Amino acid sequence: MVTTSISHRDLKGLNSLANIDINQKHIYKNTSAISSEIIKYENEFKKPYVIGEYGFEWDWSKNFNDFSEGMDSDFKRGMWYGLFSPTPILPMSWWWEYFDNRGTDAYFNKIKTVSDQMLAAGKGDFKIITVDSSIPNIKTYGVQCGNKVFVYAYNPENTAQKVDFTIEGNLKSNFEVLAYDCESGIYKNVSFVSKAAVKQKISGWNQAKKSDVVFIFNAALK
Repeated sequence: MVTTSISHRDLKGLNSLANIDINQKHIYKNTSAISSEIIKYENEFKKPYVIGEYGFEWDWSKNFNDFSEGMDSDFKRGMWYGLFSPTPILPMSWWWEYFDNRGTDAYFNKIKTVSDQMLAAGKGDFKIITVDSSIPNIKTYGVQCGNKVFVYAYNPENTAQKVDFTIEGNLKSNFEVLAYDCESGIYKNVSFVSKAAVKQKISGWNQAKKSDVVFIFNAALK
């Protein structure tokens, strides 16, 4: 397996080289673009695409502890964005020692909890589905893995939001929805789900400030 990596700009022709199996690049100060960049480059060059590095800050001359909350949040979000994108390797951080010293790398277990369920349900098969939010600033992603649908939602605002989510998919009439809190790792049942022919709706979800959640639809698609 052959790959290479670039930092802030593309090198002409590099992504098209026949002997490179996986294309990749670094993204700093733009973590929210991870998913769209992966999809764009995979569609254009027909190869797997990986974010080799990402981060809240690239300048190692700065004291990261001055903005540690931003560093931690960005580190966590980047992995979720990668998990819900068609990439063979989750986005990686150059600053692993910083996160190890802070204990933030223990968050890997939260990602693994959902990733393991995705792999078990879909046997490695992931299908991107459309998820719409009634509040545009709430970032959403969705994937179908076998008989389960997973929906990720992140509220970047400093206030809680009451939001509706519309999820693509013709679901079986008998299914349950769990909400996995990405920070605490606690599950709870979601009861306010309306079922339609081709779309399902979660209504009136209270999304806490600066929080994310994964909704898990069990026994999902017909």
